[in-house]
Amino acid sequence: AGYYLLVLGCFLLFSLITAGIGITTAHILTRLFPAKRTRNVLFGIGVMLFLMLYFLVKGLIPQDISTPEGFINSIMSFKTESPMLPSYWITEAVFPALKKSSFSFFYPIILLSNALFFLLLSETAGLMFYRVNTERIQPSGERVKRGILGGYYPEMNTAMFYKDIKTFFRDAGQWSQVFIIGALIMIYVYNFKSIPINALSGFPFIKEIMVLVNLVLSGLVLSAVSARFIYASVSLEGQAFWLIRTSPVDMNRFIRSKFLYGFIPVTLLMLILVFLTNLAMDAESILMYLSLGTVLMLCVSVSGLGTGFGAMYPKFKYENIASVSMSLGGMAFMLIAFSVVIATLSLEAWIFYIYNLKGAMDLSGKIQIVLSVIMIILINAIAFYLPMRIGKKKLQEYTGSL
Repeated sequence: AGYYLLVLGCFLLFSLITAGIGITTAHILTRLFPAKRTRNVLFGIGVMLFLMLYFLVKGLIPQDISTPEGFINSIMSFKTESPMLPSYWITEAVFPALKKSSFSFFYPIILLSNALFFLLLSETAGLMFYRVNTERIQPSGERVKRGILGGYYPEMNTAMFYKDIKTFFRDAGQWSQVFIIGALIMIYVYNFKSIPINALSGFPFIKEIMVLVNLVLSGLVLSAVSARFIYASVSLEGQAFWLIRTSPVDMNRFIRSKFLYGFIPVTLLMLILVFLTNLAMDAESILMYLSLGTVLMLCVSVSGLGTGFGAMYPKFKYENIASVSMSLGGMAFMLIAFSVVIATLSLEAWIFYIYNLKGAMDLSGKIQIVLSVIMIILINAIAFYLPMRIGKKKLQEYTGSL
């Protein structure tokens, strides 16, 4: 009975420590940020903690987890060894009672003193911040100062682009998804780093094949991210699109602004993704340059395709902007975008096959390589130009209810 009472008391003190830390943190975050931003900060902290836990587990669990010994060793690797953590204090306080050895009051007193300290700290934070925080509980808008670009470039050329950037950062539902995308990219890169490339070195052209697989998967990521952000950028205007129609901004400038709004961040994202994965696989320099060049070309064509399809099938009435990318037009865009990716990579793989595997550099091989390069350029040029041109005409002729 004494053991169970001791366990209950120690866990109660442990709960008081965590509660005190949580209450104090909540008071401080609410004091520093408005209510809506506090939620976003906590969301970002949660994503970072998830990443830390994921990489911790991946680093501790051995490769031979299928064997009983490996599984037990992986479980034992999670044991707490730091004497500065409350979990260690609980273990040292409870185990003597479990083993029926000599009992020491040292660790229970440490738990009690820390519980009282953090409760006192949370009460002090409440006395200092609670009254002020209740007045700040409603999120308030802030005046955004004009950036450097807005004062340097002509206002007519940057007004739409500047407006889209401000709208993006004002909408927490959009920019908070950057944390999720960043977390998925880190997991994606880590999984590629975990592939035993050296163990597969006996297979011919294994690195070239893995680089091609990486480009295919990156193209899928590009299609999904473009559907969420680039395709939905035109519909993001909502029922205020009539302001664009009546403003001194023609549809060419509007379409170009939407293209740049999505193209710049998506291109940076994909270049970083492909660079890190190729670096993790220790790809050769020529493969690195070809991969980055291919991704840059695909970003241009897919961004133009997404902007054009978003203009051809706008959805200005929506409850959640994420639903726009799940519409029929969004699904069609994703299929066509991924088809462009597959067609481009298939032609590049065919060029590699002719140049390296067949070893044929006769007239027929050279003609096939030249034709493949021309087809790659044509496919991506059509995917970029044609949808944007059709989308511009659709917006000029748009008469639907807003």
